Amino acid sequence: MATLEEAAELRKAGIQSLILVFGLSPPAQVQQVVKYKLSQAVCNMELVKALSAEAKSQGQTVKVQ
Repeated sequence: MATLEEAAELRKAGIQSLILVFGLSPPAQVQQVVKYKLSQAVCNMELVKALSAEAKSQGQTVKVQ
């Protein structure tokens, strides 16, 4: 998917398979990436660290590409 919003809509519609978000999600939105169990394309350590911290706080893991 191009955006986090598109990916979240698919999850809300019941899609259970892997959903990869190609567009960068700002660190302020990582809660949704983890909540909806999305895979996020990453290109900087700031986003990696934010995703990791959020996943830990939710007791989850997060997939990155």
